[in-house]
Amino acid sequence: MLGSQLEVSFLEKFDTEVVQYLRNELQNDHIVIRTEIAEIKDEKKLYTSTDIFDYMVKQNPDLKDLKDRLGLDFDY
Repeated sequence: MLGSQLEVSFLEKFDTEVVQYLRNELQNDHIVIRTEIAEIKDEKKLYTSTDIFDYMVKQNPDLKDLKDRLGLDFDY
């Protein structure tokens, strides 16, 4: 599922190449890519690296520990 028409347009640029690659690698001539746009409601857009990192930490709290151990800083 894709989030916007822009994503569909991007995928369409590579659609033929991807399908051909998958058909060759999987030896299956019946592979087809279908696109569907899913409407996302009330979801906050993640623009900054801090926003993205905070979202990822909610998914996996161990990332904060890893960031601290490696001394990484996303706020530059």
